[in-house]
Amino acid sequence: MSTIELIEAGDIPALLTGRMGLILGPDLTCGPSHFADLSADLSRTFGLHPADFLVAGESALDDGATESRVTEVLNEFVHKTPRQPQTQTIGSGKWSAVLSLTFDSYFENALRQETDKHPLRKQVFQVTDLTMACPQRTIPVFKLLGRSDQEECAFCTTRYLMRKGAWRHAIRQFADLVRGNPVFCLGVDGALPFFHDLLAEMLAEPISVPRQLIMMADSGITNDPSIKRLLTKRTRALSFRCGLNQLVSALNTVDRTGYTPSLGFDEDD
Repeated sequence: MSTIELIEAGDIPALLTGRMGLILGPDLTCGPSHFADLSADLSRTFGLHPADFLVAGESALDDGATESRVTEVLNEFVHKTPRQPQTQTIGSGKWSAVLSLTFDSYFENALRQETDKHPLRKQVFQVTDLTMACPQRTIPVFKLLGRSDQEECAFCTTRYLMRKGAWRHAIRQFADLVRGNPVFCLGVDGALPFFHDLLAEMLAEPISVPRQLIMMADSGITNDPSIKRLLTKRTRALSFRCGLNQLVSALNTVDRTGYTPSLGFDEDD
């Protein structure tokens, strides 16, 4: 079983060798109980016994609901959920690529607001079709669960399995863009089963194994035994003890002043 090292905020700049990767969960954009609340809403709307939203969506289809009706209910719930204030903070970070476990677009909108301030910066590109190649010179946000206003989103177990089958395409592109730099995991406590699946997919091929995986020290995933068992010696797992504002400040300061020398990759703007 792997261990997770604890580091302080001042240790973060020494780890940064280029633009970071981000694995983003719904806790940061819609709150820590978002998926649990979504599950309760779907179960209540379709008169089902309480179940997670994938099972509830599947059961609703079995009872005769249409796919469009189930996605409509899911989308209405997501859109009435207010954006969390820390979304803007994380959106101001300098990320190279993002694997998103959210249905909403709050983070992408915040990131786009930030990049629009700088005409020469790469543009944000939201990827919902995970089999497509993202355009060059963009910051792709791979929507692993899809977007709530599209019927292709993971609104039920069957649809989730179909989307998960395409994750490897997004993960390979993500790994190519991150280039071995650290990957931060933020807001995934409320999406833990999906994070387990994602981590297993990333560790399945040597090319996509993250060299460093960095989490917040107060996040539940730092004490999750399944994650510790999944991680191998090829990945250094770290947790940092500082707030999101301090983290983003450290990322952006290093981006302005220069990164720690890496293994010879050229860093573009």
